[in-house]
Amino acid sequence: MKLIIIKINKSFRWGQVYIIEVLTQYTPKDSNEAETIAERVGPRLNHANSSVILSAIKVLIFITDNHLFFSI
Repeated sequence: MKLIIIKINKSFRWGQVYIIEVLTQYTPKDSNEAETIAERVGPRLNHANSSVILSAIKVLIFITDNHLFFSI
């Protein structure tokens, strides 16, 4: 999964959308992995393409909705 997350930075906007959409189908193994995903996806909230922004929001909601990011 780390390789996919790293590829986000090297992809163009539609590639980023595809990678981020794949992350919505993935369930992180623990809170550390969820935090890593959130850290990589978070900067996409300032992207010029609205599809990238909406996909990033979708992943962040998925992570927080499953309480993986906020687990103790």
